[in-house]
Order: sequence, then structure tokens, then C-alpha cells
Amino acid sequence: MWQHRFDQYYEIGKYDVHLRQIFISTAIMALFTFFACGYVKQSVTRDFVLLAGGADRSRTRGARPTDLEGRGLTGGLEIVSDVAEHVGWQRIKDDVFRAPTEPTLLAASIGIGAQIALALFVSLIQMSLFYATTRARHIVFYASIVLLALCGFFNGFITSRTLKFFGIYQWKYAALIAALIFPCYVLFTLSFADIIESATGGTAAIPFSEGLWHYLLWWALDAPCAYYGAYLGFVKPLGLEPEVGPIKRSIPQMPWYLRRTAIVGLYGPLIFGSIFYEFGYLMDSIWRSYMLYAMFAILLVSLILMTVTIASLSVMVTYQLLRHQNYDWWWSSFSLGASGGLYMMLYSVYYMVRYEDMSFLSSDFIYFLTMTLVSACFAAMCGAIAVLSSYLFVERIYRASSKGQFVKF
Repeated sequence: MWQHRFDQYYEIGKYDVHLRQIFISTAIMALFTFFACGYVKQSVTRDFVLLAGGADRSRTRGARPTDLEGRGLTGGLEIVSDVAEHVGWQRIKDDVFRAPTEPTLLAASIGIGAQIALALFVSLIQMSLFYATTRARHIVFYASIVLLALCGFFNGFITSRTLKFFGIYQWKYAALIAALIFPCYVLFTLSFADIIESATGGTAAIPFSEGLWHYLLWWALDAPCAYYGAYLGFVKPLGLEPEVGPIKRSIPQMPWYLRRTAIVGLYGPLIFGSIFYEFGYLMDSIWRSYMLYAMFAILLVSLILMTVTIASLSVMVTYQLLRHQNYDWWWSSFSLGASGGLYMMLYSVYYMVRYEDMSFLSSDFIYFLTMTLVSACFAAMCGAIAVLSSYLFVERIYRASSKGQFVKF
């Protein structure tokens, strides 16, 4: 009997989480992901064929081989400019890596999102393995705090590298951002909620000393890791030195489906929909206390599916923006991923109105604060996944085109 003490929770979870619907959702998301990847692969391969044909014609006209080598990612295709007119993303090669507006805010958001993503995935793996072991449960809790703190290294590293890529070389400034913004936001939100809980005599209030101890444990590890990561991110040479033209091109008017508001409205439901069933079950477990949540493996699979979906959608939208000669893809890509957090917050508000008792303003306010924190973390994580995926794609196609390596994408 003792070995099977958690079986009832797993059985309840299997019923309430609706595995059949999850499998259907998985099939739909996988199909859409294959469609997005197929579209991008076919389109980029077609562009490479056009550029390769232009390069061959240039060679037959007596172009020197050195003309094809380029001087980075912006100088290698001047001799095929006639063909480049038909390849929209090639026409903006001097602006594609230009720093966006508010580069510091974008770099900080990407760093925080990367920290949350890595810590969440590793924590879910250890919970899937050790949750059923009663003796290890408190160890898993503290290990999650320590893991989140250690992942501050990636926060500092990515923040510093991103700022350096945008031409901002103050690595100590990047370290300060990585070490303070996210911990302070979490501390303020949870402390404010705990103060309200204590003032109303709630039994869920955590003693101030215990909460402060958990925060200090986290920050004592997070700050040095973020500082060291920012230092390494600054001293390590960039794999790609961005080259931008002296004159900033004007961006033509975009079709309605490539405007930022349309991107948020069209793709946000797909991102949130990939984890909707599991998130609803998780909300019931936390706020309605119907059952103990134990489906960490299914949650991990749902998040992996969501990550693939975000990466595919972000690459597809970024490619469409570049084809329409819009080099301001940084914030559009981040907005695409972060839109999942917006829809998570909207669902949280609906859940509060639908299921929570609105007569207790203090508990409703605590709920709103908590879900705002969760939605903001989710938005930062999804936004970071989207931007990093789009960057790898953009770097790949421009590096290949600058070297004249027009192989099948």
C-alpha cells in the first residue's frame, strides 16, 4: 500500500487533464509546425536558387572570385544585385542586424526569459523523477530555488551578449540589470501579496523571516552568477560581427497580418492553446484545491511542444517580415512569443470571474498579483524562445548568402 500511495493522484490526473484532447492538440500543433517549417524551407531554398543563378551569371561575366567572398555578412552579394531585387530579404542586408528601439529592455527581457526557461525545464525533469519520493520532496523544493539562482548565469551571459551585439559595451551595466530586475520584481510581488494575506488574517501567510530567507538564498547565488555570466558574455568574441549601413532605410508599409498587433492577435492563441488543457488543470489544483498536482511529465511534454511551436511560428513570421523588407524583426519576434503570456493573463481574469469568490477583495487581489507574475514570467520565457530562434535563422541565411554558399536550406 505504501508503494502505491500516490496512484490515486495520477489516476485522477489522467481523467481530469483529458489526455485525448491533449493528443488532439498535439497533433494539430505538430501539423501546423510542419507547415511552417515546410513553408520556410521551400521559400528560402527558392531564394537560394535565384541567388546562385545570379552568382553563376556574374562569374561568366568575368567577376573576380574575391568579389564573391564578401567582407562579412553585408558585402558578399553586390555582384548579384540584379537578382537580389527579387529577393526581398537580400535588399536589406545592411540593416537586418541594426539595433532595435529600446535595446536594453529587449536584452534584459531575453536574458530573464532564458533564465526562466532553463530553470523551468530542469525543475520539471527533477520533479518528474523524484516527486513521488516523500523524503526528497523538500530537497526538490530547495533544489528548484538553487537551480533558478544558478540559471542567473545564463541571464547575465545572454543580456551582456545581446547588448554587445547592439553596440552597448557596458558589461557591468548588463550585470546589474541581470542581477536585480527579475529578483526584485519577484520579491516585491510575493512580499506585497504576503503582507495583504497577513493583514487579513489569512492562514496561507508565510512568516516574513522564512520568505526573506528564501529570497536571500536565491539572490546570494543569483547575483554572483549573473555578474560572472555578464563578464564572460562581454569578453568572449562575438561569433558574428554585425555590420550595418550608415543610412537607415525606411520600412515600407506592412500587410495587415504582419503588423505587430495582428501578430499578437493571430499567434498568441496558438501558443497558449498548446498548453491550455494542462494549464487549466494546474489552475484547478492550485486555486480550487480539488486535487494534488502530479502530472509533471505531461506538463514537460506540453512545454516542449509549445517551444517547438513558438520557434516555428517565429521563424516563419520573421522570414515574411524580411521578405517585405522589414528589418525591425526583433520586437516583432519577441511580441509573437510574449503574446502567449497576454492570453494566459486574459484566461486568468476569466478564471477569477468564473470560479473565484469576488466578495473577498483581498484574496482576489492576491490572486491577481500572483497570476500577473506568472503571466509575465511566461511571456518573457516565450519571447526569449522566439527571439533566439529567429536570430539563429536570420544569421544562418545571411551568413550562407554572404559566402555564396547557396545550398539547399
